[in-house]
Amino acid sequence: VFAGYSASSDFYLDLGDFDMFDHSLYVAFRRPFSRSLRGLVQVTEQYTTVGGSGFRNRIGARGLLGCDLRNAVTVEGVLAGFSDSYLADTANPAQDRDGSILAAGAQCKWNIASAGLDCLAQYRHSIANTKGTDFDAASDEIVFGVSRPLFWKIGAQLSFSQAWRSYDNPNSLSDPAQPVSRNDAVSAVSIELKRPIAKWATASVGYSMTRAGSNVALYDYDQDSFNVGVGWNF
Repeated sequence: VFAGYSASSDFYLDLGDFDMFDHSLYVAFRRPFSRSLRGLVQVTEQYTTVGGSGFRNRIGARGLLGCDLRNAVTVEGVLAGFSDSYLADTANPAQDRDGSILAAGAQCKWNIASAGLDCLAQYRHSIANTKGTDFDAASDEIVFGVSRPLFWKIGAQLSFSQAWRSYDNPNSLSDPAQPVSRNDAVSAVSIELKRPIAKWATASVGYSMTRAGSNVALYDYDQDSFNVGVGWNF
């Protein structure tokens, strides 16, 4: 059994009202069943603020079963559930996101020793049920990632993800004359470089590109993000 706490923040220049801060507490139980088979159960509470005000409280649990195969290959299956409580009132009842999310997925991790690469392939299916009708949805997501040590203790990580989300009900922000159910396709690519700068701290710099296509104009956008950060380990 082990427990922990983590905190992360995003700060936006000239947009302080959108600065985000996440606090997470977790308790987990890990059990090996054999030399190659293991399980884990984890309970988490996450509290998020935006612009200094409470935004969301999320309580979740997940179970994982992992198996180490030959040739440095690991396969894992995951079941997870979350309960979300959004703390800001919304004037539009259809936009009330309080509710639950159920997810199931699998991932495979392997190492290519000759190239110094650690690789990841992941698939997840999730279903969201919310009080407001705008966010009841089913989604499928795939993720591919690769990481490699470079030089001067710098590590590089490259990832690509593709998500498809299909919403159950006509969206309240679509054309009132012809309301439609929202359908999104979101692609994202990111690259990050990390380097330890002390025994307890790691510096990072990264770039991410997101392309979100949707049949509801508000959710159709392109985003490019650059980030610089320092992480502390306690």
